Amino acid sequence: MSDDEVLNLPAWGRPSTITRSKANRVWYEEWIYRWRTGGASRLSFANGRLVGMGTAAEPAPAETQVSYAVH
Repeated sequence: MSDDEVLNLPAWGRPSTITRSKANRVWYEEWIYRWRTGGASRLSFANGRLVGMGTAAEPAPAETQVSYAVH
């Protein structure tokens, strides 16, 4: 599934936070969704394709990552 397809899903849509990094010509993104009911979910992408999902934890600081808050 692509990142655009996830954005168009009514249950997911726009994430609360996006973290991007690049390694060996691959762009990685981690999308964090914070739910109104509590808790958070994480979707992981590599070059725009969904490669994993799970429960979100606080991200560790890294010099190669850039975070964007989506409003």
